[in-house]
Amino acid sequence: MKILFIFTGGTIGSTTGDEFISLEKGKPYKIIKAYEEKFGIDFSYETLEPYTLLSENSMGSNMKVLAASVKENLDKGYDGIIVTHGTDTLQYSGALLSYVTGLSKVPVCIVSSDKPIENEEANGLYNMDAAVALIREALTDKSIKGTFVPYRNKDKITYINRGSRILSSYAYSADMYSLEDKYFGVYDGKKIIKNVSYTEKEDQMQPLTADGFNETSDMILRIEPYPGIVYPDVDERIKAVVLGTYHSGTLPMETKGLKDFLIKLKEKNIDVFITGASEGISYESTKDYNLLNVRKIEGIAPIAVYIKLWMLLSMETKNKDSLYEMISLAVGGEI
Repeated sequence: MKILFIFTGGTIGSTTGDEFISLEKGKPYKIIKAYEEKFGIDFSYETLEPYTLLSENSMGSNMKVLAASVKENLDKGYDGIIVTHGTDTLQYSGALLSYVTGLSKVPVCIVSSDKPIENEEANGLYNMDAAVALIREALTDKSIKGTFVPYRNKDKITYINRGSRILSSYAYSADMYSLEDKYFGVYDGKKIIKNVSYTEKEDQMQPLTADGFNETSDMILRIEPYPGIVYPDVDERIKAVVLGTYHSGTLPMETKGLKDFLIKLKEKNIDVFITGASEGISYESTKDYNLLNVRKIEGIAPIAVYIKLWMLLSMETKNKDSLYEMISLAVGGEI
C-alpha cells in the first residue's frame, strides 16, 4: 500500500511554546515518526508540503493550491492521499476536496488534531490511524471513494465523516458531526464499521475545480440570522446570497428588514439560497420563500453550500437559471 501525505500545517503540525501554539519547522515529519512509534508503519509513502499555515488564516489562494495538489496526484499510483489540516477551517476544505475529487476511486482523508500531538489527550494520531485503516479497507471495498474526514470526538469514538457533510463546530468544542448524523462509519481501532443509515448519491456531474478562486469569495454574501439583524446593502459584485436559518429552518420573514432585503435582491436578479431548512412541514414564516425567489437547498451542509457556490461561480457559471440546478446536482458523496 502506497500513501501520499500532503502537509498543510494546522494544530497537527504545531507545537506548544511559551503561551502560544505555533507552527514548527520539520513538524510534519515528526508526525509520521510519532505515528510509527504508536501504531507502526507497514506501507510506503511519499510527502508533499505545498504550503504551511494555521488553518484560521485559510483564504482562496491556498485553497486553490490544496485543490490542485490533491487533484494532480489522484492518478499517480497512490492507494490513498492523507492531507494534514487544522481544525478551524477543516469543514471548508472538506467540502472543497469532496467537490474536487468527486467519488474518486482513490480515497482522500483529511486528518487534523484538536491539540498538538505531544499532548497525551490529542486525537491527531488516532485520526491518522483511522485514515490509514480506511485507505487499506478501500483496497478491497470499492464503495470507499472520494473524500473523508476521520475524527475522534470527546466520546472517544472515531467517526468517518464525508468531507461535504460536516457541520460547523459548537462553540468551545472541537468535535465534528455530520449532517443528519449520516457519517460513513466509525473506526474501533481494528476495523471500519459502516453506519447502517448512511446513504449517498452517485456523482451527477463532473467534479468541480477551484482554478478560478480569488483570494476572497467576493461574489457571495453569507448571512446568519439573529434578533435585531440589520441587512447590508449589496453591490454589483454579489452574484449569490446564502442565508442561514434558525434550527427550525426559519427566518424573520415578518420583519420589514428581511422582506425589503429580499425584494431588492429579486429586483437585482441575485440568487438567494437558504440553508438549514429541511423537508416536511414548515412554519408559517417560511411561506413567502417562493414568492421572493428564494431557493431552499436541502441535504447539503451549510458550509458545503457556500463552498459549492464559490466553486461554481469561479468556474464562470453565467446562466442564472442553471446555478440552482447545478448546486442541486450531487457530487462527492452528497445525501
